[in-house]
Amino acid sequence: MEASMKPHVLIFPLPLQSTVNSMMKLAELLCLSGINVTFLNTKYNQQRLTSNTNVVSRIKRYTTGLFQFETISDGLPDDHPRLVEHFPEIFNSLQAVAEPFFREKLKSSIRGEIEQPVTCVIAEGYHYYAIDVALDVGLPVYSFETISPCSLWAYLCLANLVQEGELPIAENELEKLVRNVPGMESFFRLRDLPVFCRGNFMDDPNYKLAVNDAGAVQRANGLIVNTFQDLDDPVLYQLKTKAENLYAIGPVHRHLQLRLAGSVTQDCSSNSFWKEDDSCLKWLSGKAQKSVMLVSFGSLARVTKDVLMEFWHGLVDSGVFFLWVIRLDSLLNQNLGDDSYLKQLQKGTEGRGRFIYFLVWPAS
Repeated sequence: MEASMKPHVLIFPLPLQSTVNSMMKLAELLCLSGINVTFLNTKYNQQRLTSNTNVVSRIKRYTTGLFQFETISDGLPDDHPRLVEHFPEIFNSLQAVAEPFFREKLKSSIRGEIEQPVTCVIAEGYHYYAIDVALDVGLPVYSFETISPCSLWAYLCLANLVQEGELPIAENELEKLVRNVPGMESFFRLRDLPVFCRGNFMDDPNYKLAVNDAGAVQRANGLIVNTFQDLDDPVLYQLKTKAENLYAIGPVHRHLQLRLAGSVTQDCSSNSFWKEDDSCLKWLSGKAQKSVMLVSFGSLARVTKDVLMEFWHGLVDSGVFFLWVIRLDSLLNQNLGDDSYLKQLQKGTEGRGRFIYFLVWPAS
C-alpha cells in the first residue's frame, strides 16, 4: 500500500522515561502493522534516547510502515535539572512551545519524511491541550494513559471526592478508607491518594494537572490503557463509565516482543534515557526463576536518606534476593557521586542484593 493511502498517526508522550518507553513500543507495533507513525519527542529526551540506544537504526529495519521522529524544545535550558519536583514547571514550559506547533502540524503545514497529513492522534492524557487541538481541527484523538488503571480511576474520581467532602485529607484520617472511588472501597485508603490531595490542594499545580488530565480522558474519542482484561477487569469496568471507548491493549512490551520473535530486532528494543548496565545478568543467571525482587524508584522520584535506608533495611530483613535499579541523583539534597555510599549498602546485603547504577544525565 502506498504511504499516502495508509493511516498516519501522531504520537505525543509526556517527557518522561516511562511514558516515552510505553508509547514508543505502541508506535513500533503500529508501524509493524503497516501504519505510518510520527513520534513527537522533546529535543532534550531525543538526544538522551539516541545517545543510549540503537532506536534509529532499529526503526529503519521496519518496512511495513513509515516511521519518523520529530522534536520540539521543552522551553527549558539544557542545565535545568528536570526532576520530579519541577514537573509542573516542565509541563507548562513544554505546553507553551508544543501547543502552537501541534496546531500547525495537524493543519498539515509542517511536513517531515512522511509526506501526508496526520490522520489520527494518540496523546498522553496530561497533554489535554493536544487532545483539544485535535478535536478542534476534526481529527480522531485517543488518550493513552501509561499509569495504572487504579491510579487513573482515582484521578477521574477527584472531583467526586471534593464534592463528597473527602478532600482535603486531614493528617489524622490517613488510614480511613476512601468511600467515593467505586470498586475500591474495601482497600483504598486516604493515604494512598497523591500527596497533593492534602492541605490547600486546590491551588496545587499537580492537582490542576491531574484534573485537566481527567477531563481530557473523557473528551477524547477513546482511552487506551497498557493492561489487559484479566489483570484489571474490575477497574476497567469502572473506567468505562467515564470512557466508553476503552482499549486495554497491554502489555505492549510483551506484544512487541512476540511480534519481533525470530527477527534481527528481537533483543534490541531498549528505549532507555540512560546507558544500560548489564553487569547484573551473570548474577541473575545464578538465581532460581522468580526468586529475585526488582526494586526501582523510576526515572524522576527522589527520596531522603532516611527513606532509602528504610527500604534497604526492609529488603535485607526480608531474606529475599533483590535487584535495585537506582539513579545516582536519587537522594534529596545529596548527589551520590562516585556511588561509594551505595557500595557500602551493597556490602551489607551478604550477597542477597545487587545494585545497578544510572549516572545523572549527561554522563561522561
